[in-house]
Formats: sequence, structure tokens, C-alpha cells
Amino acid sequence: MSKNQTKYIFVFGGVLSGLGKGIVASSLGYLLKSLNLNITIQKLDPYLNVDPGTMNPFQHGEVFVLDDGSETDLDLGHYERFIDVDLSRENTTSSGRVYWDVLKRERKGDYLGETIQVIPHITDEIKRRIIKVNKRKKFDVVITEVGGTVGDIEGQPFYEAIRQLILEQGKENCLVIHTTLLPFINAAGEVKTKPTQHSVMRLREIGLEPDMLVCRTEDDNHLNSKIKKKLGLFCNVLPEHVFESPDVETIYEIPIVLYKQKFDSAIINTLKIKLKQNHQNILEIRQVIQSYVDVGKIYLGGIPMIADDMMTFIKNDIIVFGLGVFLFIVATLWYVFRRLIWIIVPISSCFFFSYNNDRTSRYLRLESYRYIIKFYSFNVNINNGYEYSY
Repeated sequence: MSKNQTKYIFVFGGVLSGLGKGIVASSLGYLLKSLNLNITIQKLDPYLNVDPGTMNPFQHGEVFVLDDGSETDLDLGHYERFIDVDLSRENTTSSGRVYWDVLKRERKGDYLGETIQVIPHITDEIKRRIIKVNKRKKFDVVITEVGGTVGDIEGQPFYEAIRQLILEQGKENCLVIHTTLLPFINAAGEVKTKPTQHSVMRLREIGLEPDMLVCRTEDDNHLNSKIKKKLGLFCNVLPEHVFESPDVETIYEIPIVLYKQKFDSAIINTLKIKLKQNHQNILEIRQVIQSYVDVGKIYLGGIPMIADDMMTFIKNDIIVFGLGVFLFIVATLWYVFRRLIWIIVPISSCFFFSYNNDRTSRYLRLESYRYIIKFYSFNVNINNGYEYSY
């Protein structure tokens, strides 16, 4: 493939976040690299943080630090592991970084007094960053993942910049992949396509049209030809360009899942990429997957357990242990309380009746002494006008 015919593939997400856009982009990079193509991947995040370094990991995931010290999104770690390359700060950006750089140049006077606007200044900066990742023209394919969900207000400049870039680079050199969710409604007993249809409608409203759909499915509710035809009709894509990304035991199975559906072949044919060779032992990844699964298994009583299941098992044990400790402490306190109450009351009675020296008080005081001594199993004779033997 000629160096000046760089192909651009854009991966978007719809319906909701967390569908696995990064895994789809990484798996595509793996499949294309297996065809001996030079690949790079970048991530565009619409949030206004300059980088994820100060973001809450419980909300956004762990920070992945690159070799050049850049604090980046977790997906950059997936990219490096799947395509086996070292990425740099040029492979990631955010709205915060884009606005930051544009405003710094405005303060220096680089725009010569122009009115700074989202179009063209922000969109031009986004396009510059997409192209900059391949400034030396050494990559055959540039895969760009846009974070967030189509329709988010902070992501609009990115989609607009990509729309402009597709026109500039030529539609024959660009391809849009849209990942969506196909929820299964138990009450209806069927997979619903309406969320995907509306997500594609939002994408088309801003001037972009998906070339392929990757639908996230759950459990055993897989795609079939009927659903593919329906999605193709309402989303204006070819039914054979509708693919499935099901739930799997490990994310490293996704390249094989997509390969079996001829996902990479459809992209190669659409972009008219000329290949020098076929896949380089693509199925060997099965052995790698099995090794990951085996490493993650723990055998309990001869039964294999995945590490996640084992953690759940351990957590349950900790809860049961904690409950047992709590009950033991309660039982101990109750036992001590019962022992103390029967000694505190008589002693208090002794002090109470000691202020009176009449016959009744002496009798009750001696009865209290008797109970205390009997309680502790002492053998004592008390003779204060009355004799008591114990």
C-alpha cells in the first residue's frame, strides 16, 4: 500500500457509554496489523479535563501512563497491548487540551485579532491533531476513537471536525464505525433495535453516516439475519456490514469473534486497501487466550473458578466471618452483662440497707451477702445475731 494513501477509520459510540468502543478499535487494529499493515490508534475525549491524571478513577477508570510520561485514558493501554506498539502523547487529546492550546495561541496573538470560534478554530485544531499522529506518513491506517456518546453536547466539535476531515481526505479514504447496544427485553422476549435506530439518527443529524454497525449483545441474545436486515433498512447500511460484539469471558476473544464475522474483510473491501499478504496466523491468538484464562483460574476442591468468581467467593467468606465475629462480641457482652447485673444489684442493696440498723435492714443486708457469697461459691459462716450456713 502506498504511503500517501492513508486511510482513516473513526469509531463512535451510541445509546450509552461503556459499550466497548476501545476494545472494538483495539481488535480492529490487531486484525489489520495481522495483515501486515502499519497501524496507529488515537483517542479523542470530549471532557474538558486537560488529561485524566486528576480524574476520579471510580468514574473514569484507571489512568494509563505512556512511556513519555503522559497520563492518558485506560483505552490507550488496550491499544498498546492489542497492536503491540508504544504510543505517545500525540495519540490522545481532550476538549480541555484543545481549548487550552487554542486560547494560549490567542493570548500570544497568533490569530491576529480574529474572533475565536468553535468553527473554524476549535475544529481546525482537532483536525490538526488527527492528522499530526501520522505526520511522517508511515502509517497505512489511522484508527480514531471518539469517547462519550453521540449526542453529548461536549462531543459536537469532534464530530463536526471529523465531518470536515472526511470531505477533505475523501470519502473513499474514510470509514465510520458506530457501536451501539441491542438490549434484550425479558418481558417482550425479543431484542430491540429502536435505541440503535435513534442513535444513528442523531449521528446523521450532524452530517455523519455510519458505514458499519457493531452491536453489543448480552447473554445468548445474538444477532440473526432478520435483525441485520432490519438494522440495515432503518440505519441505511448494508446488512452484511452489521456485526456483533457479544459478552465474552476475556476481551482478547473479541478479535477472533470479529474475524469470524469477516469484519476486517469488509473494511478492507470498503476502503479498497491492497494487501500484500493474508493474516499471519490469526488463529494463534486462541492459544494466548487460553493461557490468559488458565492463569486466571483457581481450582477449589477440583472445581475451576475464574479469578473474578474467586474474589466473589472470598468476599462472601469475609462477610460471613465478620458476621460471626460480630455475633461473638454481642454474645460475650450479653454474658458479661448477665454476670455483672446479678452482682451489682446485691452489692447496691448492701450499701442501701447499711444506712439502717433495724432488724429488717440487717436481715436484707445479710441476705444480700449470702447471695453474693453463694454466687461465687464461697463457704462462710456469718453470725450477726443470726446464723447462716452455706
